[in-house]
Amino acid sequence: ELRSIRNYNSVDREFLDYYTEVPEGGIYDSIAKLARSLVPANAKPVDKVLAVRDFFLKRNENGKRIFRYTLKAGAVDDPNIPSSKMLYDFLFKTHAGYCTYYAGASHFMLRALGIPTRFTTGFAAVDRSDKNKGWYWYYADQAHAWVQVYFPGYGWLDFDTTVSNEED
Repeated sequence: ELRSIRNYNSVDREFLDYYTEVPEGGIYDSIAKLARSLVPANAKPVDKVLAVRDFFLKRNENGKRIFRYTLKAGAVDDPNIPSSKMLYDFLFKTHAGYCTYYAGASHFMLRALGIPTRFTTGFAAVDRSDKNKGWYWYYADQAHAWVQVYFPGYGWLDFDTTVSNEED
């Protein structure tokens, strides 16, 4: 159904400008260039979204994934939200990060492609009501980040590009 959406011409211009805004210069120009290299400019929005997903699933000549998940991607004082330098290293050098790296990179790549996107965080809830009726417990290891993509007629849809590691 999402393939029926060809563009964002029917979307309010102010809304579109707000949710596709990307800083200019340096790293952001590099991210935009990378994103634009993934799809033709006239690709449908869903194809642009899938191209970003597929970018993180790419494999090298030995069939191993290029990007990998790690909790030790940044500096010791890493604030859990990657800086522009950390995103650059993730995308163009190390290819290693955790959910905020994938979500941050996806956020700027999709916006550079004209796709309305917002960065989202939350927790994967675990129902532990068998211990305490009506209670849900949240732990730090359940924290997660992803992006939401706006599609006209459908609203905001969750889009998670975080990869899991493959078994060796």
